[in-house]
Amino acid sequence: MALNDIVTKIRGPEGTEVKLSLLRPDENKSLDVTIKRGEIKVPAASWAMIPGTNVALIRLSQFTANAEADIIKAIAGAQDAGATGIVLDVRNNPGGLLEQAINVTSQFIKDGDVLLEADAEGNRKPYPVKPGGTGTDLPMVLLINGGSASSSEILAGAIQDHKRASLVGQTTFGTGTVLQPYIMDDGSALLLGTRQWLTPDGRLIRKVGIAPDYEVLLPIEANLLTPEEIKALTPAEIAKSEDTQMLKALDLLGAKLDQE
Repeated sequence: MALNDIVTKIRGPEGTEVKLSLLRPDENKSLDVTIKRGEIKVPAASWAMIPGTNVALIRLSQFTANAEADIIKAIAGAQDAGATGIVLDVRNNPGGLLEQAINVTSQFIKDGDVLLEADAEGNRKPYPVKPGGTGTDLPMVLLINGGSASSSEILAGAIQDHKRASLVGQTTFGTGTVLQPYIMDDGSALLLGTRQWLTPDGRLIRKVGIAPDYEVLLPIEANLLTPEEIKALTPAEIAKSEDTQMLKALDLLGAKLDQE
């Protein structure tokens, strides 16, 4: 099926099967296809051992409802594979659920707070770390960039304030506002920022972001290595990668890549 197929209509009631009529402009004809409805589960986290090292790369792409479970599974898999350190990558992670930000962060921090929530009067509500994290003792480096936002910044701020790991990359987006919806008489909604998130030490996230401990600049078009890609590379190929943020993380963890 051509990539430029256009879905022109969907026929049929809710159920197990749906018939699609696809239009192929180049051929000026349509094609009917019957597909089965099904739930597609996209994992929030993926991982792989970095070839030539004892370091695992864990990529957290979003803070959806399954983020905590996927992170726990990734940490367990990395430990079973003999990982002595991890690179946790939240680059271009737009965030998600606050509850999952707390749960995921708690997998890497033993105690204290994950974040503070401040209202307009300056009152602060702490969100404490949940005990029992599975990755609190593994040496770690956290990768961030300008696409890391919201829950990613909560994680990054907590990791940094607790001095749990070094942050490598670029300053995060700077999202830290709690939006309260107000329903209008005409059915529309107005979203107002009523509270904001702070790091455990009280640092502002909104419009500021979280700055890395080690700034490593990358062009927008640079290829960021993913677990799926990195496990298929040789150590020499990784060493020559344009993902210099990843390479800096490996250096901080003491991982030496064979470049021969």
